[in-house]
Amino acid sequence: MPSATTELDPKLPALVFNAVSVAGKQMGKTTRKKPTDLTDVSFIVREGESVGIIGGPADGVTLLKAAAVGAMSPAAGQIFVRSQPVVMDAASTFDMDETLRANMEGVAMSLELNGTRLKAAVDRILTRLGMDDQAEAQCGELEPREIERVRLATNLHAGPSLLLIEEPAARGRALIEEDGRQGIERHLRLGGSLILAGRDPQLIRKVCSRIIWLHRGAVIMDAPSAEVVRNYGRLESVRGDKEKTAQMYRRYARHYPGLQVITESR
Repeated sequence: MPSATTELDPKLPALVFNAVSVAGKQMGKTTRKKPTDLTDVSFIVREGESVGIIGGPADGVTLLKAAAVGAMSPAAGQIFVRSQPVVMDAASTFDMDETLRANMEGVAMSLELNGTRLKAAVDRILTRLGMDDQAEAQCGELEPREIERVRLATNLHAGPSLLLIEEPAARGRALIEEDGRQGIERHLRLGGSLILAGRDPQLIRKVCSRIIWLHRGAVIMDAPSAEVVRNYGRLESVRGDKEKTAQMYRRYARHYPGLQVITESR
């Protein structure tokens, strides 16, 4: 069965992985084993497209993110991006000892907003979210879900070409609430792209039209969200049986090979 990205699409690519392999590095003496390598990973994310990635660090998701933002160089293959991706992950969380406004201004400055534009942007976002009265509150006093709503809105306000999000529970809820959903829809409508990486297929399905399934560093499925979630559910139903689980992974790997498309960004 062909991948969802092999169909002709006039939209320009925002991110291309062309037969990319990345070697995982062992971090520190306490790490028991080296992270899973990425092996021959190929996919395209186009303008206006929302793409989910199912998997965890053991499947190579962390390496994929690092390679996409240029923090790691591929051992083989090519990566093309239209512009530097903006990342929402654990490393970019708000400082809980700082005020909400100070954290928002820090994010806005990192996205090259400054001066009156920065202040106007922060005020506009807080008003739209109905959080004007919480601007000077310390982030440690706020609910995680509220913080993630603000982080998402602040990142989207700058209009990044590609927003890459890792999905813990609070961030996931913020994505599917009304203001988060509307913000994502507007971002995609204006030609931006979204990658949402995590382990919750049902949540990813609500946000993304297509899902890439990584397993042990390789793409075993790249298809419309409903199809991937259905097959992922079948796998979960036999998760306790190692032999059946291995058989399913082998079958998926045969039927959904990684793309072999050579594409240059324009």
